[in-house]
Amino acid sequence: MIRPPSMMPPAEAAVEPGEAPPPPPALWQDYLQLATLLAAPPPPLEFVLPGLLPGTMGLLVSAGGVGKSMLALEIAASIAIGRDVFGLFGEAPRPGKVIVVAAEDPAEILAHRLHALAKSLTAEERVIFLDRVRIKGVLGQGWSLGTWNGQSFQPSAGLVTLAAEIEEWRPALVAFDTLNRCLAGISENDNAIVGAVVSEIERTIAPTRTAALVLHHVTKGAALAGLGDAQQAIRGASALTDNARLQLNLVGMSLEEAEARDIATEDRRQWVRLVWAKANYSPPRPDLWLRRLAGGVLGSDEPPAPEVPVTKERKAEGRRRGTKGVDNAQIPW
Repeated sequence: MIRPPSMMPPAEAAVEPGEAPPPPPALWQDYLQLATLLAAPPPPLEFVLPGLLPGTMGLLVSAGGVGKSMLALEIAASIAIGRDVFGLFGEAPRPGKVIVVAAEDPAEILAHRLHALAKSLTAEERVIFLDRVRIKGVLGQGWSLGTWNGQSFQPSAGLVTLAAEIEEWRPALVAFDTLNRCLAGISENDNAIVGAVVSEIERTIAPTRTAALVLHHVTKGAALAGLGDAQQAIRGASALTDNARLQLNLVGMSLEEAEARDIATEDRRQWVRLVWAKANYSPPRPDLWLRRLAGGVLGSDEPPAPEVPVTKERKAEGRRRGTKGVDNAQIPW
């Protein structure tokens, strides 16, 4: 039963002497007006990237060295320019500004990636990219989302600053690379903690309806078992996947997939597969094959069609021979 204000517990104990008690909370203020919603057709959904609506959080996950950091920069460039530069979207994305929180890589590595990426842009697009993309380089600076005091999550000064920057610049997307680097030692395996972290990210992006893309890793077990494309492959607490509205998995081509497609062992490392493992607000999408080009740039491409079906037995044989399904890259991407 909802108690009227007259039945509420007295508030005098929390009020300084001489001060009036705060007014009781107004009732029915956060309920949707159903008649208004049903009076007209619903508004069209305008996605920041396929499956990710403004004001919501998505995930981009993979094993280490597969290419998610480069892919995040390619997503940033495509949104900034408003063109599907690398064949990731299937259509031109809505143009907007992007902030990338780069907590994992130094500036010189980012410079290599940006130079490689810029080769796919026209001179005019490079100007637009420089105007609409900002990278917050915080490796080695102790930057974090906040701290956990055992009961609640407290946002850090760095996150408060980022929230102010988002409020001022109003980007379409903010990407965090990577979650583990932004947790500063907080457990990623505790559902209560991770749920609080996600809620804080959502509070940060809510005022401007900015979308968030959080980069994270899959478990070693999922990678070894060739299950890097599964929704449950993500490392840490299940609250992360449960609360995200979109999950993209980036998976390297396994040995058995390469053999089925008659791709040489030394060439299979150039192929990765982008999987829409979870999409709450859009229809299922087919897996997208990407080919690694010069400098680690990932571009949409189609490998040769399989000549031999990839069966469970073939996967098991690949694992017995030590296939991990993913490989660490030897150049900076």
